[in-house]
Amino acid sequence: MTITENPKKKKNHYISYIKWFALIFIVLVHLVHWSNIKYWNILHYFMEISSIWILLFMSMIGVVIIFAYGKYTDIKRPAKRLTQRALLLLGIYFLYNIVKYYLFPLWLLAHQPFYWQFTERWTMDLISLLTLKSFTVPITVFVLIPILLIVSIWVLYINKMKYKKTIIWALIAFFYILNYWTPASSMNSLNFLYGINTSMLSINYWLLPYFVWVLVAMFGFEKIKYQALLIFWWLTAIFYFQNSLAWNSLNPSENIYPMKAYYVAFSFFVTYIIIFIIQAIESLKNHFSHSFLAFINFLGNHTFNLYIYHWIVIDLTIWFISDKAILIVVPAFIALYSIYHYKKIKDYYFEIREI
Repeated sequence: MTITENPKKKKNHYISYIKWFALIFIVLVHLVHWSNIKYWNILHYFMEISSIWILLFMSMIGVVIIFAYGKYTDIKRPAKRLTQRALLLLGIYFLYNIVKYYLFPLWLLAHQPFYWQFTERWTMDLISLLTLKSFTVPITVFVLIPILLIVSIWVLYINKMKYKKTIIWALIAFFYILNYWTPASSMNSLNFLYGINTSMLSINYWLLPYFVWVLVAMFGFEKIKYQALLIFWWLTAIFYFQNSLAWNSLNPSENIYPMKAYYVAFSFFVTYIIIFIIQAIESLKNHFSHSFLAFINFLGNHTFNLYIYHWIVIDLTIWFISDKAILIVVPAFIALYSIYHYKKIKDYYFEIREI
């Protein structure tokens, strides 16, 4: 087989490491919010950092695409794979929502504050689910991700162009101006793109960090860690100051919907701090560090599966036991899942030890 058909790819472990952090933040946020527990005020700041999970979860798609398919000269095969993946995720989203709608008692959904926005408006019905007016499971990331996967096909074409970075810079500038310097979000014709009156995440807002991360991938991701850390720290400080002047919330979690530039800069700044932490662990080069990195590498490579599974576990636990029980059941499930795949983790261990 020629290099055109299947180019040899060098695996970038940092992608898996960052995806693991996103997964841990996902689980933590969901356990706290869906168990309805009250946590200590001292954990408030950690929960704010955990709020970056959704941006990492979505934006890393661009990095994965560049590293996985960037060297392909024929884009047809990656395009087919990405299209199939997009359709699969859409299918999972609608299937899970429909199954839960018919199996779960409505009193259980109505009991949870998360769904009051739908039950109070009487939009919790099948038509509303299919038209994205409501949902029974909060995984609309599985609607936005397919859109980003289709966009990624065009990114792969751009990646072959001479001025690819300039084009991505232009797209970042376009979406920044469109989202924050124009009244486009007030136009009814663009409601879907901005997630207005639907359960959708805003396409326009999420394309901005997606293209930022695509550009970072083109520059080498972790290879530019010093420059990236400085740039995102500087941007975080600027947008923090802007929020202060406008009397807007300075909590990252309150700047997600709709997404503010402050949240984007803060999330990427924290991401590069995480990269420095990982490199510090790598430098230890002992059994513990190799074991830890192998474990998070494995979970990072199974992020999508665990994302779906953990929602199923949460739903079933709340239904048959209680909301508080998810604090024990979900971590236990992830532990058992890891034990079941012990051999794969062991393979990662020897792979990392040889680096």
